[in-house]
Amino acid sequence: MKLLLATGIETLDRDMAEKMSEDTILGSCYSRNVLHKVIETTGVDTVVISPYLEGECDFVPLVRSARERGVRVVVLPGAPGQSQTMELIKSLAPYGVYDYVFDPVRAEDVMETINSPGNLGQVMRLFEGALELSEFLNKNELGQPFTERPPRPRTGPPHVILAMGNELNERFCNMFSGLIKIVAKTDTEEELKDAVTNLQPDIAVIMRNGPVGGIPDADILAGWASKYVPAVLFIAGELDETGSQMVDRVKDTGVSHILTCPPGGYISGEELVFLMRALVRELQGAETEPSQDTPRDREQKKHEPDGFETLKKRAEKLGNILKPISVEKRRPDRKKTKKLNMKEGLSLEEKPEVTVQSGTGSLTGITPGGLLAVVTPWRPGLAGRIAAHAAKMFAEAGEVAFIAASGHSTGAIWLDVSDDELIMSDWRVPGSQVPVKRDDMFIYAVDPAKNLDSITDSELWDLVKTARKDVTYTVMDLGSDIDAAQKAAFLGRSVVLVIIPGSDPVETKTSQLWLNSLREGKQNIMAGIDLRGNPPAMPEGLEPKVIVRNNPADALDMALRKTDNNEFVWNK
Repeated sequence: MKLLLATGIETLDRDMAEKMSEDTILGSCYSRNVLHKVIETTGVDTVVISPYLEGECDFVPLVRSARERGVRVVVLPGAPGQSQTMELIKSLAPYGVYDYVFDPVRAEDVMETINSPGNLGQVMRLFEGALELSEFLNKNELGQPFTERPPRPRTGPPHVILAMGNELNERFCNMFSGLIKIVAKTDTEEELKDAVTNLQPDIAVIMRNGPVGGIPDADILAGWASKYVPAVLFIAGELDETGSQMVDRVKDTGVSHILTCPPGGYISGEELVFLMRALVRELQGAETEPSQDTPRDREQKKHEPDGFETLKKRAEKLGNILKPISVEKRRPDRKKTKKLNMKEGLSLEEKPEVTVQSGTGSLTGITPGGLLAVVTPWRPGLAGRIAAHAAKMFAEAGEVAFIAASGHSTGAIWLDVSDDELIMSDWRVPGSQVPVKRDDMFIYAVDPAKNLDSITDSELWDLVKTARKDVTYTVMDLGSDIDAAQKAAFLGRSVVLVIIPGSDPVETKTSQLWLNSLREGKQNIMAGIDLRGNPPAMPEGLEPKVIVRNNPADALDMALRKTDNNEFVWNK
């Protein structure tokens, strides 16, 4: 956990700093005007705040903005039972703020609240009968209660509204055409509430906000929608700390249809199909006996010629749905004079015959907007060397973000980031000077000499998401971290290059097992082998694209070429 104190109460901040570890508290903020900047700079995930914090920004919008950034907020609202305190809680609860510490505030009470997250049910119990708050939560944007509307006649396929983000809304429509009728595709809270109120759908599909789509405050909106929609499907995704808290909050509101996956995993397509069909059957079963073959059933079957098996085929890899498919605007090809690499060893005397594949936008090519992640089990330094050269190659076609994704990453050194720069630009250190700019490269470096804690998943993937927005290509130096490679394989438009060692039979065998596991069910995993100092023997069944015999940079040059469309493809 990364904690920021923004209470405006110096004694409290001092007491908490004394009682909590330095690794937990990243700092204090003394003004509302700079809170957002401090959050973005430090990458905190939890903020303790009170109305005593000075500044010109209004308190409620300030807290809401922090929640929209995915930050948990603990509020010190004042004395319990006072009208001003309760009004503040009513204003903050709709944004998922469930953690409050009342006067008199002690550091121990704040720490206990931080370690024991609250939920909507606990907040509602602060109000007599929970009636006052529930009425507030059920008001529209104008503060007026939602009025009851005559129920919509429910005939034909179930009516569904989607709140998954623009691209995913479209893919979901294509996937379930024939089984349901999509009546609205929403991207914001306002659009969702308007659709629920006016269209009276049978099912609402709401997805947690994340790198590939979703909607802000999805858990709050799912709980709200459950009061007006017969069935709500909440797609929570990874059960990380935030995901687990969201699931608990959604369950508290009565939503039972929830899709999750382990951290680093992905949602099963078949599970989504079964769940959607179950929802449809539940709704239809409420209208007719299951054993009856009604005219409605026969009519619906006419519109489902593909049947269940086709649905399963459409959803075999939900990863294709849960990844963005928009292609960034391609940059014009900029011709540069190829520079001789004077720092790396001798080139191979014999160059193999090269056949270049045409750029087809396949899963193995690195397209504009794409990402290449390099991992070398047992040889972390080799990943940095190859990833750095890949960044140089890509920079000839557009801007590149280079991310050192392991504490042992050496890529920044191969990109000529000096020792002094490394000291000041290690992205793991709050307030560091990142990124380092080199022509068309933005380098997010780590200093391998620093003995820092390992990089957390949330830190790394948040950085990847941010860095990819403004560049044409992204390169990740994963060192020897095969677990990070597994997660990188599920990023949109990503290719993972795995270079296994060929010098030690045990290391080679172990790395091949890791490679085979990583490849299972995926097409974007490319293999390579390091044969430096070894006889030219190739492990059975490997079929590497990159063969390092002398100079790793030369090996990559021979393996990867740029097409006229600025796509980098592997040579046959």
